[in-house]
Amino acid sequence: MSISAKKWVFAEKLTNKPKKDFFKIVDFTLPEVKDGELLVQAVYLSVDPYMAVSNFYDATGGIKIGETVPAGEQCAKVLKSKDSNFPEGSLVLVACGWVSHAVVPAAQCKKIPDFGEVSLSLSLGSVGMPGLTACLALFESAELKEGETVLISSASGAVGNVAGQLAKLKGCKVIGFAGDDEKVDWIKELGFDHAYNYKKVKLDETLKKSAPDGIDIYVDMVGGEWPITAFNHMKVGSRIVIIGQISIYNKEPSTLPALPYPFFDILMKGMKIHGFGVFNYKLETHDGHIKYLLNLVSEGKLKYKEVLYEGFEKQAEAFEALFDGSHFGKIIVKA
Repeated sequence: MSISAKKWVFAEKLTNKPKKDFFKIVDFTLPEVKDGELLVQAVYLSVDPYMAVSNFYDATGGIKIGETVPAGEQCAKVLKSKDSNFPEGSLVLVACGWVSHAVVPAAQCKKIPDFGEVSLSLSLGSVGMPGLTACLALFESAELKEGETVLISSASGAVGNVAGQLAKLKGCKVIGFAGDDEKVDWIKELGFDHAYNYKKVKLDETLKKSAPDGIDIYVDMVGGEWPITAFNHMKVGSRIVIIGQISIYNKEPSTLPALPYPFFDILMKGMKIHGFGVFNYKLETHDGHIKYLLNLVSEGKLKYKEVLYEGFEKQAEAFEALFDGSHFGKIIVKA
């Protein structure tokens, strides 16, 4: 029996800032479920900045009109299973693109643990990939230590706010920057020691004031001139974790500003710089961190903010909102 579903496809070539009109919904028919496969239905879908890179700049020469939007993780319910490890009705995380239903290999799915009273939407947010990114970046990559000074750009975002809270729980001094006063007020509520609207201050002067003894760890999600300025304030033996480059995701390479080469600073200060990708870590490293984050949320020690879009048809609208600066925290689509 054939199964009908919906998916988002590329409606036109993508240029510059993401727009919802770049995408459209079409109906399609799923194949039969074979041994080792699952039929899943989307419950919650994620939108994340990395999707701009994955969707806009395909290494094979660009996206194709009518092709399914490929990048995107979802919390999904198993409707039909041909793998005994995933009973029907169980919940999984799976990266299968912008689709309402999918037939996927069970090996590509990860079981979602019992969330108890915690919303399942957080499996895509503070207790999911963004929270896991913050955990691994701080604890595995940067080797965060108690009492250090941590700088976070895009501090009100899905990764940045978790990173800041985790650093505070570790007894660190945390400096965060965001794009408007409301976002700054929120990260102050989260316990950041210093919070600034980057549009209203000069970064160099502000870091001199808030981190007079220098910065131990810089968590960069912005790129552009930010890390170049931050280099001037890093301590000897400091660490920089480059998680994202949202300032340049949707710009043509020819339009990017020429930046000074930072290699002398890196050499003289013995900085460790890590281009960080959460998907480069083996899945077995994830479980302990996920349980840690889930416990923190359950105990009220890790706060979060979600913007929920109702309906699968809102996926493209939610993706556009991710880049217009109108929301902060984690944007989720409830299918």
